[in-house]
Amino acid sequence: MYSPPVMRVGAPPTTDAAQGGDTGERPARRGPRVPSVHERLVSLVLIAVLPLIAAAVYVAGGRPDPELLPPALSSGPASAGPQVANAGSSSSGSAPATTSPSGPAPTATALPLDLAVARFVGSVSEPGWTVDAAPVAFEAARLYEKIDGRADLYLRRGVRRLVSTSLASGDHFIDAFVYDLGTPVGADGLLQEERSSGAREVSIGRGGYVAAGSVFFTVECYYVQLIGSDTAAETERATAAFGRGLAPLLGSVPCR
Repeated sequence: MYSPPVMRVGAPPTTDAAQGGDTGERPARRGPRVPSVHERLVSLVLIAVLPLIAAAVYVAGGRPDPELLPPALSSGPASAGPQVANAGSSSSGSAPATTSPSGPAPTATALPLDLAVARFVGSVSEPGWTVDAAPVAFEAARLYEKIDGRADLYLRRGVRRLVSTSLASGDHFIDAFVYDLGTPVGADGLLQEERSSGAREVSIGRGGYVAAGSVFFTVECYYVQLIGSDTAAETERATAAFGRGLAPLLGSVPCR
C-alpha cells in the first residue's frame, strides 16, 4: 500500500530582512576628496612664489657683503682682465680723483706696498712702453682670482698679499706681480723654488735672474715676477729696466 512521504513542518524560514538586518545592499564608496576653490588658489600662489624666492636667494648669494671682504684697490674680478683701482675722494671734499694709466690714485685702503707699485707705474719712462692696467691688490683670501691654479701653493708658502699691474708696447706686454710673504726668508725661498735650470743671474734685488724673457728677484719680504710675453730683445730689455726701477721703491716699504 503506497504511503506518501512525510514532510516535516518546522518554523518558517526567517530572513535578514524580516529580522531588520542586512538587506544585501552594499553602501556606496566615497570618491576622492575634491579640493575646495580656496585650497586651489593657495596652491597656485605657492607655486608662483617659490621660483621668486629661489631667484632672490641666488641673487643675494652672488652679492657678498662688502664688509666681509678684505680691503683691496679694486673689487673687480681679475678673470675679466686687470682692473683699474678706484680712487678715493680728497679730504678737502672735492670730487673723487680720476685714474689714468700714467698715475693711478690709490684708495684709502691702500697699503705702503700698493703705493710703491703705484709710484712705479707713474714713473715708467721706457721708450714705447705704457701702462696697460693700473695696480690691483689681492689679499690672501682673493689670491685665486688672479693666479687660479697656483694660489694654494703660494698660500702654503706664506703669501699674504699680491699687487699686480701690466705694461705694454705694441704686441709686447709685461705682467708685474709683487708678492708679500711677510719675511725675507719666505720671499727668497719661493724665488729659489721657482727658479728654472736655464736661468741666468741679473743684478736686480736679491737673487735676481732672467728666464724666458722674464725677470725674477726679491726685495725685503717681497717676491717680484716681471713676466714678459716673449723673448724678444725689446721685451727682455724692458723687463730688466722695470725691475731696476721697481726694486728701490720696494726697498723703502717695511714688511708688515
